[in-house]
Amino acid sequence: MVFVEERLRALGRLSPTIPSSAEARLLFLPVREPTAAATSWKNGYLALFTLGLFELLRTHATASVWAGMLANVESHLGTTLEQGRRVRDYLNLRTLLYFCGRSSLPNLEAVVSPAVRTKGLVSAEAACLFVILHEYGHAAYGALDRSGREQFAASVRLVTPEELNSAKLEELYADRFALTCIPTAAHGVLIHASTLFFTLQAFAEEHGLARSDYHPSAKNRLAALLSYAEGAKHTEDLDLGPATRQFAKLGSPKEAEGVGRQAAFGHRLDGLEHVADALEASLGWRESVASVCRLAESF
Repeated sequence: MVFVEERLRALGRLSPTIPSSAEARLLFLPVREPTAAATSWKNGYLALFTLGLFELLRTHATASVWAGMLANVESHLGTTLEQGRRVRDYLNLRTLLYFCGRSSLPNLEAVVSPAVRTKGLVSAEAACLFVILHEYGHAAYGALDRSGREQFAASVRLVTPEELNSAKLEELYADRFALTCIPTAAHGVLIHASTLFFTLQAFAEEHGLARSDYHPSAKNRLAALLSYAEGAKHTEDLDLGPATRQFAKLGSPKEAEGVGRQAAFGHRLDGLEHVADALEASLGWRESVASVCRLAESF
């Protein structure tokens, strides 16, 4: 977490909207649960961030770097590597299950090449910074008066084609707040880092594991960030880029009929855990990951 601590110190003030005397403190807990939160504290903000969330983001970031290498190998060979794509799905499943309190993370760090490991770590640290600043944003939102909340709601509804309740508005404010904490020139870097978390949310949405009444969709969260950073007026004006275009393909979260939310959530997790176990037993995923790394580095 040295990367994150250094950047928090370098930021100094959190935002032009916060008094210059405001302080940002970070409490790092070495526990498995992937958790982040923040609250007002004295004359500033206190954020909590766990080792479990860092490990999740590092694994997901490393898997994303590896998936990019897989795509490059497929492009170079002019063919689809079905085994590689099944491994990619397996890694996504394990990450999602870990996030939901099930399963353990695959030890991807021990399998990939040093170059992939380094790129994954850098991406994960940047994603950690986004998550921490996002959590500070929740605390800042709590300090907004009614007028400030109404102004924000009016601005964000121009670029978000989703019905927004108070919880969703707060999430979008926290996302935007993260960008206001850094120089404008670095907005693109932080938005790219945020896609690590958004891809995980999108994957949860695809399997009906996301709280659609609490968080805006991953696609709309990203579009709102890009709109703020680029000054676009409408979501359709935005080019989400090849790395995030997958969001456009995702439909609404699937809702089970005839069962409660918690029961449906548990049933879906049980099903996904069964799929992940079956994939792990049949794939030989470690050999596939190492093989793609060798192929990519030989080109």
